[in-house]
Amino acid sequence: MTARRLAGETWRRLAVAVLLAQAALFLYTGFVKLRSPDEFTAILSSHGLVPDTLTPPAAWAVIGVEVGGATAALLWLMAGRTPARAAMVLAALFALFGVYALLLCLRPPPVPTPCGCGVLASSNVEDWTWIAARNLAFAVFTALLWLPLRGRPALAPA
Repeated sequence: MTARRLAGETWRRLAVAVLLAQAALFLYTGFVKLRSPDEFTAILSSHGLVPDTLTPPAAWAVIGVEVGGATAALLWLMAGRTPARAAMVLAALFALFGVYALLLCLRPPPVPTPCGCGVLASSNVEDWTWIAARNLAFAVFTALLWLPLRGRPALAPA
């Protein structure tokens, strides 16, 4: 194996490991919301972006997208054939939550409220800039992981 191929293989394996960690994080935070959907619905309502009548279905939609996307990414990664798809799904999840946080920057809740993120959540958020920037940066970073993975299996034979 040449040094260049070994470096490419190492980068690909590192990218897959990062994607596995990201998918596990989304799966965990989705299950945190699933464990107490009423609390997550109340948090979503406190943000003030979703009309009250649509907040419960929106909360369930967020939970479904988060758990479903993470599960699909994990299955694609574990199947070993389509890691680039997993990267795009995870990048889309980060972008979705980043855009939502960006909307909260533009139209902040009347009082500081929890973000509802699950794992990386602070108790109450006054300035949504950091959350928006973090999620959008992760979206770009995760999308860039697609480059070494496109057209390659997650676990190539040695």
